[in-house]
Amino acid sequence: MIKEILNFEVTIVGGGISGVVAAIAAARNGAKTLLINSSPVLGGNSSSEIRVWTRGSSGGGNVFSEEMGILGELKLRNQYLNPNLNPFIWDEVLLEAVLKENNITLLLNTLVVKSEYSKGFIRSIEAYSIKGEVNYFIKSKVFIDASGDGILAASTDMEFVIGKESYDEYFEDFAPKKASSCTQGNSILFFTEEKDHKVEFIAPSFAYSIEEIESLINTDGRIVNEKTNGLDFWWVEYGGNLDLLSKVQDVTFELKRLSYGIFNYIKNSGKYNSDNLELVWIGNVPGKRESRRFKTDTILNYNDIKTKRVFDDVAFYGGWFIDFHPEGGIFSKEDSCTQIPIRIYPIPLSTLYNSKVKNLLLCGRIIGTTHSSFASTRIMDTCALSGQAAGVAAAYLSSFDKTTSDLKIDYPFVQKNIEDVLLINYEPNYSSLDYKCEVSSTISSVPGKESGSLNLDNNDIFLTIPSNALSNCSIVIDSSKDTKVFVNTSYDILPHRFNIDIYNTDYISLKKGRNIISLSKFFLKDNKYTTLNFVNTSGVNFPLLDESLPGILLGYTKKPKYYNPYIITKDFSYLSKNNLLNHYNRPYNNYNAWVSDKIDCTLKLESSTFNYLRLYFDPSLERELVSSRQLRVNNSHLIDDIFHVAPSLVKDFDLIPYKGEKQLKTIEIRNNYQRLVKIKFTEDIDSFIIKFIDTWGEKRIRLFSIEIEKK
Repeated sequence: MIKEILNFEVTIVGGGISGVVAAIAAARNGAKTLLINSSPVLGGNSSSEIRVWTRGSSGGGNVFSEEMGILGELKLRNQYLNPNLNPFIWDEVLLEAVLKENNITLLLNTLVVKSEYSKGFIRSIEAYSIKGEVNYFIKSKVFIDASGDGILAASTDMEFVIGKESYDEYFEDFAPKKASSCTQGNSILFFTEEKDHKVEFIAPSFAYSIEEIESLINTDGRIVNEKTNGLDFWWVEYGGNLDLLSKVQDVTFELKRLSYGIFNYIKNSGKYNSDNLELVWIGNVPGKRESRRFKTDTILNYNDIKTKRVFDDVAFYGGWFIDFHPEGGIFSKEDSCTQIPIRIYPIPLSTLYNSKVKNLLLCGRIIGTTHSSFASTRIMDTCALSGQAAGVAAAYLSSFDKTTSDLKIDYPFVQKNIEDVLLINYEPNYSSLDYKCEVSSTISSVPGKESGSLNLDNNDIFLTIPSNALSNCSIVIDSSKDTKVFVNTSYDILPHRFNIDIYNTDYISLKKGRNIISLSKFFLKDNKYTTLNFVNTSGVNFPLLDESLPGILLGYTKKPKYYNPYIITKDFSYLSKNNLLNHYNRPYNNYNAWVSDKIDCTLKLESSTFNYLRLYFDPSLERELVSSRQLRVNNSHLIDDIFHVAPSLVKDFDLIPYKGEKQLKTIEIRNNYQRLVKIKFTEDIDSFIIKFIDTWGEKRIRLFSIEIEKK
C-alpha cells in the first residue's frame, strides 16, 4: 500500500454537481483545491451512472429564473457540445471543466474513510484509492462536505436530522403531527429503444413476476406503457422507511427486482405493442434523494419560503416545487409525489455552516433545512448554486485564515464574489464610475408576423409582461362571440406560470371578432413583474407572432412551452440602453435588457480607466436547460424540447478597445455560446466599441449588463 501525504487550502469531499461547482468556485477564487469523488465519473445523480436530469426553478414554473453562474456555464457548454444531451458527454463536460482549472487536483475512485477532528477543527482526513491501492492523508485549511450523505460532517460534533420534524417544531403547513425518521427513497432508472426488428426479453429469475408488478402500477401516477422511458421511471422508488445509510445493498437489489420486473411486464404481459422494444441501459447505482440534513447556524424552513423572508447573507436561491414523495415509494398507496408550486426564494449563506465547526462548509442536499423546505432545495440546480457559494466562502476563509464564525460578519465579501448568481434582495455596492454609453439602434417596432394562435378553451393562459412596459401595451384577442374573460393578476420579482399568489381578479369584455385590449388597467406602480392569468373561456383565441418581443411571453399555465403574443405598442423604453448600466444582469422586477433594432449594430462605452470587462447576454433565461435527456419524454415532466444553443445568444462580435485616441488590438469573439463573456485587456483602457456581427438565430441583439473593473 502506497502512502501519500497531501496539503491543500480547500478540500471537497464529493464530486456530484454541487461538489464540482464548489471546486471550480474555490479554484477560481485563488485556493489550491482538492476534489475527491468515490465514483469514476463526476456529476452524482446527474452522471451517466444514474442519469437524473438537472432541474431547478424554471422547471418549477418560475419564468426567467434559470440558474446561471458556474452551473449555467456548464449547461451552456453542454448545449453547444452535446445537442442531443447524451449523459456520457455530460460526464465529459464536467470532467473537462475540472481538469482545465489549474488550481484543482482531482481524485476519482477515492473513498474518504476517516477524519481527525478536535477542538472545532477537522485536522485531516484519510482516503483510499479503490483502484490504485493508495492511502491518502490529507490536510487542508478548509473542508467542504458535498458528499450527499454528510460523511465528513457526521464525523464532527455537528448535529444532524434524518426524516421529518413535527409540526410543533417549526409550525410548517406540511409537517406531520409527529416527527418521523422516514425519508424520500431511492430510484434506479432504465432506458429503452424501439428497434426495427423483434427483440426477445427473458427476465432474470430475481425479477418481480408479472402478477406482482401488475398490483403495483397504473395507479397514483405510476403509469406504465411501452412509450415511457428513462426518467419516466423515477417513481420506481424504494427505501424511504429504511436506513438508507446502512441498507444500500438491500435497496439496490430491491430496485433491480422492480425495474426488471416492470420491463418484463411491458415486454411479456401481452398488453403492449412492444415486440421491437429493447432494454438498452439500466442503472446499477441508485439515485438517492435524502439522508442526513445538518443543523447549521440558520435552518431554512417552509415559513421562510412562504413569507419570502429577507436574509442579509443571501447566497443563492431556490424555486423548485415543494416536492414530497411517500416513504413507501412504489409500495405506497399515496400519490407517487405531491408538488406544490412556489415562487423563487432566497437561501442564506448560514445554511452552509455551523460556526462551532470552524473549518467545514456544506453544500448540496445536506444543508440546513427542515424536511418541508428540503423538498424544494434538494433539486440539483439549487444544490449546484449552494456549491458555488460554499466554494467562494471556503476560498475566502483559507485566504484570510478565517473560520466559519467570521462569515456572520464577513458574508458581504462572499456575496461580492459569487459571480452571476441571482441574490434576491441583495443590492451590490458598485464603485461610482462615470459611464457614457451609446448604441447605434434600439428596437422600435413589434417584431414578427402573425402565425398561429392559442385557444382559451379548457386551458388557462398566462401572459407575463414587465411592469414598465405594461401601461403602454395592448394585446390582440379573437373571440367567436361576445363574452367576458376573467383575469387573475399577480406581481412579483419574477413571473410564475401557475396561478399562485393572486393579487387581484378582474375581467375583460370581448366583442365577437378581433379585439385590441389595453393592458393599462392592470398596471401597478410598484416595480414588479406582472403576470395575467386568463381563465379558460370557450371561443377565445390569442393570436401569436413568429418573433419575440423580449421579456413578454404567453403560454398555457400547465405546460412549459412559451409563445410570442400579438402585442401592440409604440413604447420600447423598457428595452433601452439604460438597462445596460443599472447593475441588473438578468430579469428582476423588470426585464433589464437592451435590445437592438437589428443585428448589424454597435455599442460604445466610455469610462474612467479600466482593464476588465463582463458582458451578460441572454441565453433565453425562460428556457430550462437540463444536463441530459431522452428524445421521448413523458408530458408529466413539464419540460420543453430544447436541443440547441439559444437563438437569442450573441454568436459573433468584435471588440475594439481604446486608450484615449489610440486604438488597441481588436478582440474577435466567434462562436460564443456563453451568457457571460469575460475579457481582460492587456493594458488599461478607457473606452471600447463592440461591433455585433451575428446571433444564433434572432434578428436582434440582446444584452443585459456591462460591468467594468480596474484590477
